[in-house]
Amino acid sequence: MTEIERPTRAASAAQIGVDAEQIALQQTVRHGQSPFAPVSRQGWLEWVFLWLCKLIILAMIGIIGTELVTRNLFGFSFQLSDEFGGYLLAALAFFSLCVCQANGYFHRVDFVQARLSELGQALSAVLFDLISLLFSVIMFWQMFLLEQGSWRSGELASTILMTPLWIPQLTLPIGAAALCISVGKSFALNLGWLAKAIRRRRGD
Repeated sequence: MTEIERPTRAASAAQIGVDAEQIALQQTVRHGQSPFAPVSRQGWLEWVFLWLCKLIILAMIGIIGTELVTRNLFGFSFQLSDEFGGYLLAALAFFSLCVCQANGYFHRVDFVQARLSELGQALSAVLFDLISLLFSVIMFWQMFLLEQGSWRSGELASTILMTPLWIPQLTLPIGAAALCISVGKSFALNLGWLAKAIRRRRGD
């Protein structure tokens, strides 16, 4: 590679990065959101729960697939798919909450946000995150009480395995706690956005 080609390729890579940022900015404005709005990013916590969700889905496929094969080909059942499928489905639902929060997969009322100023959008984002955080903390507390009650009572599932219910129910407060952390991070980001929006408003 010659000395002339190196800066040319570096400039091309830089231009690609600029173009990607411009495209993201255009998509943000098209959806009615301020270009100054913070972008919530997936951290290590959400990454761990994302991979846990993937493993749960693979486990569900394996359990259900095994059940189908044994029933149709060999005429018997392990009697595990219903019980473990239910446990894994509940774990999947709670483990995916923080992943959805971090990646912005929950529903947004875009036609309302598009009609607000940047300050209005920032304020609504902060208020929504505050309400969501309050709900998440209440949900975590209720799941913790459920888990604590199952642990103390020693309640067992009415199945062949007689699984102690505190084991599958442990995923509920863990998922709720992860959601609280993700919503808290989003609240901190939007709080900073609100402060910047107020300073920009005063500067105008």
